[in-house]
Amino acid sequence: MKRGWSLQRKIILLGLLHWLLGGAGLIGYVRLRYGLGPNALLVAPSQDRIARVITEFQQDLENASDQAAVFTVYRLRYGADFFVVAPRTGRAALTVANRAAPARSPRR
Repeated sequence: MKRGWSLQRKIILLGLLHWLLGGAGLIGYVRLRYGLGPNALLVAPSQDRIARVITEFQQDLENASDQAAVFTVYRLRYGADFFVVAPRTGRAALTVANRAAPARSPRR
């Protein structure tokens, strides 16, 4: 006579299946409702870092007497060019090389 699974083992497996299906349903709901996926989990730390750098840059730029020095420090620290963009035109309003003169749009 072949012995089947015990009642305790069946209950444990049903409980695990319940949690697995509940988790899958929750993940499906979150993806459907909020559009969150694995990319959001990968991108979120970099977005937080960029926001922190922007905040620090803005505070340093507002408090500095020599704005060109702030641009140079951040360019060397992060290995990237920093621009202050005019909100209405979208053009670079202030850069290291172009501190006083308004920026020209690139030729097309």
